[in-house]
Amino acid sequence: MARDSVILRKEVADEMGHQPLPRPSRRLPLGWLNAWSQPHELAQHPEYGGYWRGACEAACEMGYHLEEFQLHPELTPKELERRLRPKGFCGLLLPPEGEPAVLNHFPWEKYHVVSLSHRTAAPAMNLVGPDRVGNCSIAFNMMLKRGYHRIGFLTDRRPGTIDDKLSVIGFLSTQCELPKEERLPVFTTTGHPLPHQLSQWVACHRLDAVLTDLPEAALLLKQAGLRIPQDLGLAFSCRSRTPNSAGIDCHPEEVGRIGVQMLKRTMEGSLKVEPKIRVAIHGHWREGSTLPVVLKDG
Repeated sequence: MARDSVILRKEVADEMGHQPLPRPSRRLPLGWLNAWSQPHELAQHPEYGGYWRGACEAACEMGYHLEEFQLHPELTPKELERRLRPKGFCGLLLPPEGEPAVLNHFPWEKYHVVSLSHRTAAPAMNLVGPDRVGNCSIAFNMMLKRGYHRIGFLTDRRPGTIDDKLSVIGFLSTQCELPKEERLPVFTTTGHPLPHQLSQWVACHRLDAVLTDLPEAALLLKQAGLRIPQDLGLAFSCRSRTPNSAGIDCHPEEVGRIGVQMLKRTMEGSLKVEPKIRVAIHGHWREGSTLPVVLKDG
């Protein structure tokens, strides 16, 4: 059965005129520039760790190997390039967050680069990431369908630019479809918010559910004395692997996988240098016990 499936996929690919890209004769290196202050935390992140896993798997399947470079503010652009060039690195992946000064003056023009973050100080480059605006819209509407009407958004800061906090943009734009009196403000944490600030926000706006992009949201709400889901429904714009979490499966492994595919095509010259391409990967709603369906009276 497995052999028949492979043959069928090949026949379909042939009919579509697909020509597989040639694999390199040896495993060429691709760089992963980890600029986190605590580098080990990136792979442990519930979303970004999936980027790493997907990128590693894709690189291996395509005949490459992905090597991590842990950056720090004291590292100079010259020193970073000295580490990259002798090993033949010409393709680089930029994971989200953490931008030391070395990246501000790095000679990007010498490399093929794909970013996995909408927010970077580097020059314009090809980008792959979740559809954060669309994912929030999907989650918000699914919450409405499940009987929740007073939905607030919990995040860590207000957006400075449209690319800084796309999940908030998605929430606010979806709220525009509601009557003005039903639009609710975003609650933004400042470091570690006092629990009473969070409970006051919920009580003041009579929330029956919260949509969030914070992996630690359930813990924050618990510290505020709120029970999930007895007191408040909870959904995530990019849910963790925890099976009881309701929200959007943003397919983080696919972000890393498609990032490597785009980088490979760029290195081979099958993608134009300009214009830059942005790929937004659509997520899918997943049910979870943090957001049970609300029964309507009568």
